[in-house]
Amino acid sequence: MNYDLNHSVTEHSNFIIQIVQDAVHGVIELESLAVQLIDSPEFQRLREIKQLGIAYFVFPSCQHSRFEHSIGTYHMAKKLLETIHNDKNYSGPALSSSEQLAIRIAALCHDLGHGPFSHLWEEFVKRGGSEYSEYNHETISGHVLHQIICSKPTLQSELNNLGVDMNLIRSLILGDTSTVLSQQDSLKNKSFIYEILSNSLNGMDVDKWDYLLRDCLHSGLGASGTSVDIDRFLRFYRPFLHTDKDKGDENESKCWHLSFRDTELENLLRTFSLRQHLHQKVYQHKTVTAISAMIIDALELIEPVLNLRSISMNALKYQNPDSLNDFLKLHDSLLWDVFYGRGSLSRVTSEDFLPRIQQAQSLIRRILNRDLYTYIDSVYEMTYYAPIGENNSHPHSFNPKKFPDLINEVATESLTLRSMGLGLGPRKSLCYEPISPHYRTFGVTSNNKRKHSKESILTEIFRRLPQDSGIRDIDDLLVTESRFSSNSTLKSPRFYFYTRSGNTFTYSEPLRVIRAYRLYWRRTNSPLKSAIYCPVTCLTEAFSQWHQEMIEDRHGTESD
Repeated sequence: MNYDLNHSVTEHSNFIIQIVQDAVHGVIELESLAVQLIDSPEFQRLREIKQLGIAYFVFPSCQHSRFEHSIGTYHMAKKLLETIHNDKNYSGPALSSSEQLAIRIAALCHDLGHGPFSHLWEEFVKRGGSEYSEYNHETISGHVLHQIICSKPTLQSELNNLGVDMNLIRSLILGDTSTVLSQQDSLKNKSFIYEILSNSLNGMDVDKWDYLLRDCLHSGLGASGTSVDIDRFLRFYRPFLHTDKDKGDENESKCWHLSFRDTELENLLRTFSLRQHLHQKVYQHKTVTAISAMIIDALELIEPVLNLRSISMNALKYQNPDSLNDFLKLHDSLLWDVFYGRGSLSRVTSEDFLPRIQQAQSLIRRILNRDLYTYIDSVYEMTYYAPIGENNSHPHSFNPKKFPDLINEVATESLTLRSMGLGLGPRKSLCYEPISPHYRTFGVTSNNKRKHSKESILTEIFRRLPQDSGIRDIDDLLVTESRFSSNSTLKSPRFYFYTRSGNTFTYSEPLRVIRAYRLYWRRTNSPLKSAIYCPVTCLTEAFSQWHQEMIEDRHGTESD
């Protein structure tokens, strides 16, 4: 195993353990089966896929990869399972050794299916149309894991002898409980295992714990990550039996859920505050968004040449090993392959394709020369998802002046002792990153009833430009859509708690999704800096005019 990190080999519990020194967690122990999975070309490929895609163009130290994140997630899952297993006071369902191993393997291999530039690749593929809407890296991760195991007969034999269920591993990576739980009686009262790696109920899982700490460290946010005490989560995160009953639903059932000790409330809040901070300051930084847009434009130009979307979808369908191997050849070096015309691009002679390659190379050159798309302005919209069974109308009437406060509720109007009915204190704000009050907004909607789209915003701004703006083509403008929310779940999250006395309670939190629409000027004709002032001024004025008219129209509609 060739790490760039210090390592050694020891004997432990009849397994050969690899000791890895990690920047986030310190010493990580890898069991024999994990080492066999890591020592494969498919897993080593993750070294070439950066965790935060192209964010390193803005945050130079964000060079960490999916490789170390996968090992860190494995470590977090292993520690959580060991802590639960060694808790003498725990009286819930016990996980078998094969089930624990399945969880550890799923944690280690959950990102094997990522394409170049991480999540940016999924955005690119899905922009191809409805036929690509099902694309996801989790399914491909399961296919890649299957290929690794099939290529190593010894590993395959060991897993079979240990009774490891590959279908369970795949479902853990996908976060899909339906198939396995319906087929295996042994898992009927162990559904909480799906909350360890990918928690669709409230977003608190080992994957998130690792990437929050790792991204915080490498993005230079420093001490921000230390505000979340992962060791306390591991110590006080246990399966407890809860009654699941939605408001208005006569049926109720008992179910085991991973639950936090009530003393971890503020620690829990800090986790989501840190997540929001990273989204605002790193993941969706306006310059990161600009470079991401330029990368996608470059990929669109070479798509007819390399058929990248077809390669990705063939890997998803996994009809034969070749379809997966073609995908596994793709990683972050694709950017440089395009720029230097390497690989299959060096053999292109078609006059139809050469101009597209040259345009893509020109875009990448602009990134390297820091000649980026020009940022103009932003507008924000919040979508409010009430907890199941509650009224889905937002409690606040629309007021542009109060909108930054509503956005900040993504972090601050969260779990509180009073809101959970414990009556132990007033609502209070914890550390969070506020959104500047000068940000433009256009309202609050409920249940995804969005009033605008990127295309409609772009059209409205373009038609307000004066004839002498210097911008003749709407394609020279770009509106991007970024999303951050109070939680990573798709619906309002539900948190499970227990007290020292063993009592349990749940709390359902509203989900607030903030969409940031940013206007950029592509400057495809690369005007001189002295000639940029007029178009930027015109675009800013057109943006302001559109926003003001829209707010006035909305007020008029509401007053009627």
